[in-house]
Amino acid sequence: MISEQLENLEHKEHLRNEEGHVKKDCYARKRRMESEHNGEAAVMVDTLHEIDALTISDQDPKDRWIIDSGCSYHMTSRRDWFEDYEDVTGGQVMLADDRTVRVEGIGTIRINANGGTVKRLQKVRYVPNLKRNLISVSTLDLQGFKHEGSNGKIKFYKNEKLTLQGTLCGSLYLLDGKTVAGDSNAAVSKDDTALWHSRLGHMSMKNLKILVQKGFLDKKKISDLDFCESCVMGKNKRLSFSIVKHNTEEVLKYVHSDLWGSPNVHLSISRKQYFLSIIDDYSRKVNKRVKCLRTDNGLEFCNSVFDGFCKQHGIERHRTCAYTPQQNGVAERMNRTIMEKMRCLLNESGLEEKFWAEAMATSVYLINRTPSSANDANIPEQLWLNKEPGYLHLRRSGSVVYVHIDQGKLKPRALKGVFIGYPQGVKGYKVWLLEDKKCVVSRNAVFTEGKLYKDLLQDKESAKNQQDSVKQVKSGVIIEDAETQEDLTNYQLARDRDRRTIRLPTRYQDDEQVLAFALSVAEVIDSDEPKTYQEALRSSNWVKWE
Repeated sequence: MISEQLENLEHKEHLRNEEGHVKKDCYARKRRMESEHNGEAAVMVDTLHEIDALTISDQDPKDRWIIDSGCSYHMTSRRDWFEDYEDVTGGQVMLADDRTVRVEGIGTIRINANGGTVKRLQKVRYVPNLKRNLISVSTLDLQGFKHEGSNGKIKFYKNEKLTLQGTLCGSLYLLDGKTVAGDSNAAVSKDDTALWHSRLGHMSMKNLKILVQKGFLDKKKISDLDFCESCVMGKNKRLSFSIVKHNTEEVLKYVHSDLWGSPNVHLSISRKQYFLSIIDDYSRKVNKRVKCLRTDNGLEFCNSVFDGFCKQHGIERHRTCAYTPQQNGVAERMNRTIMEKMRCLLNESGLEEKFWAEAMATSVYLINRTPSSANDANIPEQLWLNKEPGYLHLRRSGSVVYVHIDQGKLKPRALKGVFIGYPQGVKGYKVWLLEDKKCVVSRNAVFTEGKLYKDLLQDKESAKNQQDSVKQVKSGVIIEDAETQEDLTNYQLARDRDRRTIRLPTRYQDDEQVLAFALSVAEVIDSDEPKTYQEALRSSNWVKWE
């Protein structure tokens, strides 16, 4: 942006009447400057005045600010002076000798003016190759400052109050005051990189920086993310196949689809085990109505019922070859992306597997708002609706949330829950209430994104352990360490011990009793057992022998 402005300014101010070159390339001007020795003398005099002016001060010339009426912007070469700073690329500044120097950044610098008042110079350009620090009078004028000068002083007013002033030294006005540096200048904006990384479903740093460049996120709060364990746990993968790109030129001209799930998948809270992904090839928008559908040869797609449905609604069918999932790579890759985000969300929040469907829906919602590498880093939601999506409503998945509810004048006005997703078509949040064990949708929610569901489980477990220890103390039970609970000095293995004496039961110890018992049993057997078929028929137990 800076380079474009400077380029336009250069053409407007320095174009000659005849077309073909600008001022710095004018041969007539160069010959005139070579022939005019008086001009060289004037340049030398100005340079000497500048040197004298900067030598008068007790400060290093590079620490002083020169108030310049011919400068277009505030500029400095001191990177350590900036209170807040952002990099820019492509900016250039033309100097009086027709040289150009590169602008590398822009930011705010604090100045301690005489009188102890700290002022901020905004939109200061960082120019590393600049030899002096310049304050632009025109920039101050555009910011609403009024100035006046007399008796070797120049003063700047805003809202009828004196803000800055300079003293004439030689032929230059030097600012009265010093630049605030050191610890007071080390203020850094709050870094929300990890928070936005989590809010956006563990989006890659590449796409996060694209959102910053497009202006959707504040660049002052986004830096680099060193490590995310949930990304490692949820996105670890094997090497991929080569990329094949479809050249689709309009929405819904070509659509990819695939089904994920099995009967072994844990039932969600809505008792679901499958999800169907539908991806528009042009916008990469997920889950919309289609005109041409590309699928594999699974029975969920290749059956008479589904074929009749597609014919009824005018949906053209494209199928892949058998056992060739690479031909449906867009849908397969999208399923992997959805699953990676879903695993990251579940792993980070600590939610149970029954919440997989809600985590999947949240992943799809975030993917539609993530720059797509297949579309030159464009955002699917923006391509689909032709307007910029919003990000300020996004919240960290699995965070603790308090939902407003009116239970009576003396009852609490909020219920504690866990944020699990964004409901479709509703401007609100989907929350799982911990006590009632049900889902509600509400826009009146207070989030604590620093605390997740897994933190509640840990707190609950810690409270339970503490409660158990209190009960044990009250009952007089003291649990000692295993080392002090039993003395194992004289412990022997079973094989090393003396074998015990084996003794018969009391009824078998007397031989006469054993013999009498045997005879009595024999008499009973002889009396009850029939000896012939006729006796068996006459017996009262003949039914059992039949």
